[in-house]
Order: sequence, then C-alpha cells, then structure tokens
Amino acid sequence: MFFEPRSSFKNLTNLHLRRVIITNLDPFSGFPSLEKLRLVDCRLNTNGTVLNVHLPQLSELTISNRNYQRVNRCELATPKLRYFEYRGCNIPHLTTHQGGLPVLETVVIDHNGFCGLNQEKIMFDDVVMLFNTLCNAKSLTVFLSIVHLLLLFPGELVNRRSPFRDLKCLKVDFSFFLTQHFFESRDKTWRETMEFLPGLRDYLLQKSHDAEFTVIYPNRFKIKRKRFDGILKRLISYFI
Repeated sequence: MFFEPRSSFKNLTNLHLRRVIITNLDPFSGFPSLEKLRLVDCRLNTNGTVLNVHLPQLSELTISNRNYQRVNRCELATPKLRYFEYRGCNIPHLTTHQGGLPVLETVVIDHNGFCGLNQEKIMFDDVVMLFNTLCNAKSLTVFLSIVHLLLLFPGELVNRRSPFRDLKCLKVDFSFFLTQHFFESRDKTWRETMEFLPGLRDYLLQKSHDAEFTVIYPNRFKIKRKRFDGILKRLISYFI
C-alpha cells in the first residue's frame, strides 16, 4: 500500500502506519496537528531512503522496522518532541532543525540487523552521533545489540564525554540475550557483558550518583549462581 496523502487532515492528532510505501519526501506536511506518529515496517521509496518529519506539534515518534527496511537519514523538525523510539536494521543519520529537540525526555534505541566486521566501527560512530543529536534526553533505554556494539570499542568510551547533557535514567534491556546475533565478530558472553556495565554506566550517566540505572534480565534465563555470583556482587556493590 502506498502512502500518498493528497489532502490535508488538519485536525488529526494520532497516526499509525504499518507496511506502507512512502514515496513523498515530506509525507506528513498535511498533518499540522499531529501529536503521535508510529511507523511500523514501512518502506521508503525516497531519494536515498530519506525520511522527513516536519511536524510542529509532534510529541511522540516511533519508527520500528523489523523487516530490514532501511532508514538512512531522518530529518526532524519537531520542537515539541518528548518521546523518540527507533528500532531498525541500521542506525540512521538523524538531523534536526535549528533549536534541536529542546524538550526531549525519553529515547529508546534498538538495532535488529547484522553488521559485518568492516562496518562495526562505522556503526559505533553512527550510534555515538545519534546520541549526540538526542543529547537533551532525560531517560534512555538501549537493548543488547547497542550494548554489544559499544563493548566492541571500550577504549573509545574512556576518552569521550557522555553525549547526554543531563541523563537521569538509563535502562539496559537484555530480554532476548540468548536469541540474537548481531555482529560478524564474536558475540560477547554474558560475563563480558555484565563486566562492561559499570563502564557503560559511567560513560552515559557521567558517574552521577543521583541517576537511576536499571537492568532487565533475559526472559527464562536461569543464571548459574556459582558462576555469576562474583560478578553480580561486584556490580551490586558498585551501583549502591
């Protein structure tokens, strides 16, 4: 199904599109009152798979592409955006108009594609650039693939300041730890991932003792206590 609106819907505030083909470079210009926009498995037939979202009243934007539909570049003119969620097979180049996203509160980022060995550093830089664009967020949720990507280059994080200005809440979601394979290089073990968490927390939360840090553990994953108790005790003592 093609999404080619030919008239204006001036009073529409909520739009959910699933598996439609977007061909217009400015597809939402006829929705000036839109406050919530959700795009699920939509295909972009635009120049270089570009998505432009120019909506002055938009407060929530969700882009979820599980079927390997790429969004290479996304341009936001959304000064009232408070919630941004992106789940896709690549990390888009996100740009904003002058003023950025001044009231952004919540960000959710997941990557569900596969990354070749020669693309891993490029994707790492893409994630950091994305974080920089979303720097005003107060709450961030990242999933296993993002954690593993950052874990591939731990030395890079030591020399960088957090891209977030005042992040208050960091949530790491490991719900599907055993079912996902993301990178051509060896996937990290549970032990390696857990030992990386304190460094990730320091990097993103700037060692703030007032910030909230939460880990969601894998579904149906029975941790062998004798093997991991040492790691968990060190983490607990670190975060308290």
